[in-house]
Amino acid sequence: MFPTPKKTLAALTEHCGARLSEPVRAVGMFVPRSALSPGQSDRDVKRLAKQPVAVVVTPTGIHVFPFKVGAYTGKVSVQDEIASWPRAGVRVVTGSNVQTLGGVEFNIGVKQNLVGLQFPDGHDVVFGYTPLGGTIREMEDAFVQELSGDAAHPDEPAGPAGFTP
Repeated sequence: MFPTPKKTLAALTEHCGARLSEPVRAVGMFVPRSALSPGQSDRDVKRLAKQPVAVVVTPTGIHVFPFKVGAYTGKVSVQDEIASWPRAGVRVVTGSNVQTLGGVEFNIGVKQNLVGLQFPDGHDVVFGYTPLGGTIREMEDAFVQELSGDAAHPDEPAGPAGFTP
């Protein structure tokens, strides 16, 4: 069985929801593109950049769980929570960039969408994903919409470089 985004998202919602004391409002399947906490080592940031994570939004918090999906079975394995933040005052910004995949005879640019979380204490976290299909784009839209609901501030300046609010 080949894993599909819908099945993976449903399994992540179920597994992460079982670990949290609040209902899950939205789940994003991303890859960290920055440190998850201030002072995190460059080595840890590089290691995390290779690990997909579920970013789970609850009524009062944002939680990050690394996960793996079996290539043939589609079985989703969720690991222990690696970061969490209070949801209050978080601002979400979006943007995109191009990652270059280099080969021996060619270079391919792959568009990557970015979702940035700006916290009231000044800390920023950036997550990325490659928009391969409608389900992934819908998931990101639902994630951004849930976080932007009460926290949208259109009068504020743009976020980190490369982002548009």
